Amino acid sequence: MNKYPKRLVLGRLFDTIGRKVMISVSYIGSDVLLVAPGLLVSAEWLDATTLTIAWAVVFFIASAGASVANLTVSEIFPAF
Repeated sequence: MNKYPKRLVLGRLFDTIGRKVMISVSYIGSDVLLVAPGLLVSAEWLDATTLTIAWAVVFFIASAGASVANLTVSEIFPAF
């Protein structure tokens, strides 16, 4: 169920910008986005619900990069 929204939101970027760039952007972006909830929790601006939503956004972006990285590696090194 999570793959369909990723394809709608991020799929075109992976096709137009390129896989290598978008894999890097998705991993670096998710790392940067992971710091933000940490800082907001330490400042007590997020509660459990908003922290869960923030983590869902971070993992949405990170899992898109992981999926494409897995696809790219499987194309370069096909299983025999």
